[in-house]
Amino acid sequence: MAYTANTKVNWKTRLINAVEYLINFGSDNEASGGGLTFETVVITEAAAGIVDLGVGASGEKVRLHKLKITMRAQGTIQYHSDTDGAQAGESDLSGPMTLGAGGGIPEEWTKDPDGCIASVVDEHLTIESTLSGFDGYAIISKGPA
Repeated sequence: MAYTANTKVNWKTRLINAVEYLINFGSDNEASGGGLTFETVVITEAAAGIVDLGVGASGEKVRLHKLKITMRAQGTIQYHSDTDGAQAGESDLSGPMTLGAGGGIPEEWTKDPDGCIASVVDEHLTIESTLSGFDGYAIISKGPA
């Protein structure tokens, strides 16, 4: 399958689409993640709050394969799994991580579903920020537990 850029969208969207294509249809089976389908979630969080990365279908988990973010000001981020994407029934997947203004997390790419931060089955995977918003993107997959 050949990649064809959609020239009617801005360059950022074209870049994200190209990266998604390479992840999903890499040159060999190893690059494609062993049958997982990956999605890119663009993050533009203007103020502190919750970013819902998604929820899988019944019986599925959401896995975070890569996160690249930059904080707008000093603040913290924390990973959660919850029932509605807005902190109901929330369980912590990490402790709070303090980041300075302009600081960020360049989590490395992993296609291994066992090496990812993952939601509880049938729950949302969320990132909560305090004191600051942040921008960037996440690459996730949704699949069986």
